[in-house]
Order: sequence, then C-alpha cells, then structure tokens
Amino acid sequence: MTQPTRVERDPSEDLADWLQEVGRRRNGPMEPDEALRVHLEQLARRAIRTREDITEYVSELSDGRTRRQPLKNALLGGLLVIAVLQYYFIDVQLEILKQPALTVFAPASNLPSVRPAS
Repeated sequence: MTQPTRVERDPSEDLADWLQEVGRRRNGPMEPDEALRVHLEQLARRAIRTREDITEYVSELSDGRTRRQPLKNALLGGLLVIAVLQYYFIDVQLEILKQPALTVFAPASNLPSVRPAS
C-alpha cells in the first residue's frame, strides 16, 4: 500500500495571494474624483471644473486671510493690553485691601460749637 501523496501548494503562491489581499485592503474603495469635485463646488458655492479653478479658489481664500491678519493682530494686541491693565488694577486693589485698618482722629477745634437749645 502506498500512501496518497499530499499535494502541497507552493509557498510563493501563498505569498502572492497574501500580497494581493493586503493591496486590496490598503487601497480600499475610494471616492471618485467627480464626487470630490461636486463636494468642493458645494462648499465653495461656485463652479469648479479645472485645476486652475481650484488654484484660483485657494488663492482667494489665502488673500482674504492675509487681508484680515493685521486686523486680527491689532485686536489681539488690544485685548492683551486690556488683560494686563486689568491684572495690574486688580493686584493694586488687593494690595490696598490687605493693608491693616488705620483709624485717624482729626482735631475738631475749628468747628463751631453746637449747644443745646435751652
């Protein structure tokens, strides 16, 4: 009796199958370019058909950002000054409140005398 021979698979075939599976998982389903373009058009609220349209839109966004930057810096600088002054005034007020109470009596010699009416 002869033993039935077991047909073994070539290890390189297993490796090839594994690599194909990894490639499928890594490159999963992607959104088509048309859907991305439509989504960008909805966000931009304008027609975008070419790469130049996208470049123009992005440059408009960055131009608006650079125009607002000096205003933003001035506003933040003003807020910083206000915060520092507030800190200073509160600190001075707390230092005044920490002082011990001091009672002062002023002489009343120059006041007219008040006599009860008889």
